[in-house]
Amino acid sequence: MLSQRLTYPAAAHRARPFRPHTAAVLLACLLALPCTSRLAAQPSDAETTRAKQLFESGVAEYDAGHYANALSRFQEAYRIKPHPLVRVNIANCYQRLDRPVEAIENFEGFLSMTQGSQAQREEVRAALRELREKVGQIALSVSPPGARILIDDKDERHAPVSDPVLASVGRHRVTISLEGYETALRVIDVHARETASLQVALAAVPAPEPEIAAAPPPPPPIEQPDEVELLEPAPAPPLPEPATAKPAPAPRRRHREVRSFFWLWSRALRRRAGWPRAAPVPPVRR
Repeated sequence: MLSQRLTYPAAAHRARPFRPHTAAVLLACLLALPCTSRLAAQPSDAETTRAKQLFESGVAEYDAGHYANALSRFQEAYRIKPHPLVRVNIANCYQRLDRPVEAIENFEGFLSMTQGSQAQREEVRAALRELREKVGQIALSVSPPGARILIDDKDERHAPVSDPVLASVGRHRVTISLEGYETALRVIDVHARETASLQVALAAVPAPEPEIAAAPPPPPPIEQPDEVELLEPAPAPPLPEPATAKPAPAPRRRHREVRSFFWLWSRALRRRAGWPRAAPVPPVRR
């Protein structure tokens, strides 16, 4: 019964690989298959039912031309119950949204697994050949190691990048940044089936110069009056007249000595002449 359900694609949709128009027929099969899930535990019955609902909703959105909504439904269903066949539906949505890089990644993800018939895998390879006409590559040579590389503000990588990066044809904006280095911005044009090279070496942020204290402002000039009045010096006060010294009184001692000398001399003369001895003259008293 499984082989009958997987007879895909139908005649009306054989030109494109795995159209979601018949995905409802495939849904029961892929949910019943022993899925090679990346999760260790198998999804519960409730999760399986939820994945089925999301898948059917994605098919309805795809048929209505709402490819962005269909993409989100398929991605959520794949998250709950991963299966390679769902990646084909995801790739178809990306292709409709003109995002060839993501479409190629999902188609190649399907081919890396063993699910699907040989005819289905050949159809996927044919779709890949068509998509590669819309993409090119960017060979990145960035230093120092660990630098963050952002392509078109969404595709993030870190240096070193050994393999060329797949990019759609057109102009792309590449931002390279790393703490302690100046951020670099480059614009590069990508051509179909060609590899564009981009080499960037980030420059280290220069160390800040030491701050030098500003010199204090000079003091404001002292305002000088237009006319300066010169003052005459005050006259010096007159010197005091020197006091007149009073003459010292003549000493009287010498006068007394002279009188005593004459008295003694006269006495000696009288004695020599034999004169009578006169009464002694009493000393003068004052």
